[in-house]
Amino acid sequence: MSMLSSVRGVCARGMGVLLAAVASVSGMGSRAAAQCPETWIETQVPTGTTGRVNAVVSWDPDGNGPLGPWLVVAGQATVPGLGSTRIAAWDGARWRALGDGFNSTVNALAVRNGELYAGGDFTQSGAANVRYLARYTGSAWVQVGAGTGLGSSVYALHAAANGDLIIGGGFTTVNSASGFNRIVRWDGSTLSQVGNGFGNNWVYAITEHAGELYAGGDFNLSGGVSTLRLARLVGGTWQQVGGGIDVGSSVLALRSFNGQLFVGGSFTSAGGVTCNNVASWNGTSFAGLGTAPNAGVGSTVYALTVFGTELYVGGGFSTAGGVPNQFLARWNGSVWSVGVPGVGASVFALAVHDGRLWAGGDMTTAGGVQVQRVISWDNVTVGVPGSALSGQVTALAEHAGEIFAGGLFVNAGSTVVNNVARFDGTAWRAMGAGVGGRVRAMASFQGFLVVGGDFTSAGGGSANYVARWSAATGWQAMPGLTNSVHALLVYNNELHAGGAFSQRVARWNGTTWVALPGTVVNSTVNTLTEFEGEIVAGGSFSGAGTTVLNYVARYSGGAWQPVGTGFNSTVNTLTLHNGSLYAGGSFTLAGPGGAPLPYVARWNGTVWQTVGTGQTSSVEDLASYAGELVAVGSFTGATGSYISRYNGVQWRPLAEGLSVGTGSGLVGSTLLERNSLLYVGGSFLVGGQNTWAPNVGLWGSGGGNISIDQQPSDQTVCATGTAAFTVQVSGTGPFSYVWRKDGVALKNGRGISGADSPNLTIAYIEPGDAGTYDCVVLNLCGPLATLPVTLTVDTSCAPPCDPDFNRDGNVDQDDVSSLVQVISGGDCP
Repeated sequence: MSMLSSVRGVCARGMGVLLAAVASVSGMGSRAAAQCPETWIETQVPTGTTGRVNAVVSWDPDGNGPLGPWLVVAGQATVPGLGSTRIAAWDGARWRALGDGFNSTVNALAVRNGELYAGGDFTQSGAANVRYLARYTGSAWVQVGAGTGLGSSVYALHAAANGDLIIGGGFTTVNSASGFNRIVRWDGSTLSQVGNGFGNNWVYAITEHAGELYAGGDFNLSGGVSTLRLARLVGGTWQQVGGGIDVGSSVLALRSFNGQLFVGGSFTSAGGVTCNNVASWNGTSFAGLGTAPNAGVGSTVYALTVFGTELYVGGGFSTAGGVPNQFLARWNGSVWSVGVPGVGASVFALAVHDGRLWAGGDMTTAGGVQVQRVISWDNVTVGVPGSALSGQVTALAEHAGEIFAGGLFVNAGSTVVNNVARFDGTAWRAMGAGVGGRVRAMASFQGFLVVGGDFTSAGGGSANYVARWSAATGWQAMPGLTNSVHALLVYNNELHAGGAFSQRVARWNGTTWVALPGTVVNSTVNTLTEFEGEIVAGGSFSGAGTTVLNYVARYSGGAWQPVGTGFNSTVNTLTLHNGSLYAGGSFTLAGPGGAPLPYVARWNGTVWQTVGTGQTSSVEDLASYAGELVAVGSFTGATGSYISRYNGVQWRPLAEGLSVGTGSGLVGSTLLERNSLLYVGGSFLVGGQNTWAPNVGLWGSGGGNISIDQQPSDQTVCATGTAAFTVQVSGTGPFSYVWRKDGVALKNGRGISGADSPNLTIAYIEPGDAGTYDCVVLNLCGPLATLPVTLTVDTSCAPPCDPDFNRDGNVDQDDVSSLVQVISGGDCP
C-alpha cells in the first residue's frame, strides 16, 4: 500500500498543478465584509506611479530570509491605491506599502547594512517628523539622527564600502547646528561632516571610485579651495578633479565603469575637453564619449549605471553621439547604441534588480509598450511591474469562464501577449504567441474563441484576419477572407463575420468562409446583431446593388433590406436593450436630411427615434446593463466622459467617466456584462476620479454587499496527504472564487480541485505546497480577500495509505488494474 501511495503522488504531480499567474487584485486586505455603492472597481495591479520617479534601488527586506529582493521606487507621486505616498516596493507580484510614505518628494534611495534609507524634500511620514532623511524600520520611517535632523533637502545618498552612509544635498545645519556644508556621513549613531563640505550650492551625486570618495553638484568651493562641480576626498580634504567641470553647469550622476569614473550632468566640457553632458575620468584627464563635436549626448544626463558589460545613460536627451537616441542610451566603451527603444520621456533613475535593468522617470511609453514611469529591460524586451495590458483594448468577450481582451497591445505587465489575452480572475495571461495585429472582434463558438481583426498571423503561423483558439489546441487559422474582420456573430448556431473583406458578411461552413446569397453591401460592415430572427448589419456601406441602405441593413429573404431610412453616416454598433434595437455611430440624422439623431438611435419598428438628448460625439459601442443602456465613445460633457448610461429618461455619467486624456475616445466592441459586473475596454488609466483601471475598467451597479462569514484556517498536513481550505460567503450573488498560493492564482488540475469554488482541496501534498493561501471572492461589489493562512507540510510523519488509485471514488479491482498499467509504462489515471 505504501508503494501505491507513492506512485500515485508522483503521477499526480508529474505534469505540475500550479499554473503561475501574477496576483493582480489590488487593494484587497483582511476585510470581512463590504457594502457596495455603484462604483468603478479596481482589479489590476498598477504598472507604476501617477507621476515622476526620481530614484530606484534593489532592497532585500529580510536579508538572508526567505523573501527575495524588492524593487523600491520613489519620487513625486504614488502607486495608485497604495497607502505609502511617494514611495513603494515591487516584490515581483504586487506592490507593497512602505510605512506611510512621505509628505513631499523623495530624491534619493540607498541601502546601508541591509537597511533602506530615503532622502528628499519631505519633513514628515504620517504624523512622524522625518526631516529630509529617513530610515525604514520594516514598518515605519524614522528620522536619522537625534534632534531636528538636517536643515534642508537631500539629493544624494551613497552606501560607502566602510559601512557609512554618505548624504549630500543643500543643507548647512544638523540639529540646528551650523558647519555641516552639504555633505555628511552617518555611521549608525552620529551625523558628521565630510571634510570641509562645500561652501556654496548643492551636492547631487556621490560615489566611490578607485578607493576614493567623489562628489558632484553645482558647487564651486570647499574650505575656500576651488572645486568646480566635481571633487574627490583626499586625506580628509576635498580636491578638484582635473580642471573641473565648466562654469554654470551641474554634475548629477557618477558611476565607475571599466576602471574609469563616468560623470553625467548638464555641461559641455570637462577639464577643457568637449564632452556634452557625459565624460570619463581616467585618474589623469577627462575624455568625451565619442568624437567631438558629437561626443556625449544632446541634453542633461540624470542617471548612470552598469548593466551587463555596458554603461547605461539616462536623461532628457534625444541624441547620443550625434544620432537619434531617446532618453536612454548605452556606451560599450567605444560606441553609442540605443539603450531601450522607444522611451518616450526623460529618465531620472537607473538600477539593476532581479537580473534586469530598471529605469524610472517621466516616461509613459517604451518599446511600443504603455508604461507608467517605471520600466525594466533584459536587452531584448521591455517589461513593467504590475499586470495591466499595455495598450488600447478594442474587443472583449467571455469564453470558457474567462474574460478575453483583444486590441493593440504588446504586454500584460512584463508578459508578452501580442494583442490578445485572457483574464483568469487575478491576472492577464498569454494565449500562445498571440496574433500579429489589432484585434477588432471576438466570439465564443463550438469550444473555441474566434478572433477577428487586422492581423495576418496567429500563434506564429499564417492566419488571414480571423483565427480560433482553445486551451487544448492553441491557434488555428480559418481561411477564406481577404481583409479585416470587424464583427463576429453566432446566428442560428452558425458563425458569421463582418468586415472590410470582399464578401462583407460571410458564414463559416467548417472549412472556409462563404458569402451570404444575394448582392454584397458596398463597403465595410462594422457590427452584426440578431433582431427579430434576422441578421442586422451596420457599417460604412450605403447600399447593396441598387438597394439604398444608408449604413444599416437587415438580411431578409436572401437579400439585404433597408431598416427605415437609415442614417446620414457610419454605424459603429448595434445592440438589443429592453426588446428594442439600438444603433450608435457617427451619424447625426435619420437618413440624408432626416430628423436629428445625435449619434445614438432606437428603432421603434417603423422609424429611428432619438434617445434622450443623444450624445455630443461618436458612439462606438452600446450594451444593456443593470436595466440601463450604456454607451462608450468619443463624447464628453454633462452626460459623462467617454462613457454614459440612459435610464429611459436621460443620459447620465458613470461616476466621473474615464480618463482617456488627449485620445479620441473609446473605440471598438468594448462593453461586456458578466456576473452582474460591466467590463469596459479602451485606452484609459483611471475610472472615476482615482480607480486604477488601465485599458480595462470594471463597473459595479451597487446596491449589494459581500461578507466573508468563515475564514479559512491554518493547516499542517503530512507529505502525500490532503489539505482542504474552505471559505463561507454571504451577500449579493453570484460569487466568483479565486484561490491563491503566495499571491499566485491556482488552477484545477492534478491534485488540485475547487480552485474556483468555496472549497479548495490539494491532494498528494508535497513540500513545495507549503506556503500562504488565500481566496479572492468577487461579486458586483468587486474583490474581497480572505485572511491569509499557512499550509505547513510535515515530512516526518508516515504517508497515508489511499487505495483509490484511479481516483474514481471507489476502491475496487479497477484500482489494481490502473496501478499495473502505470507500472507497465502507461499514463497516470
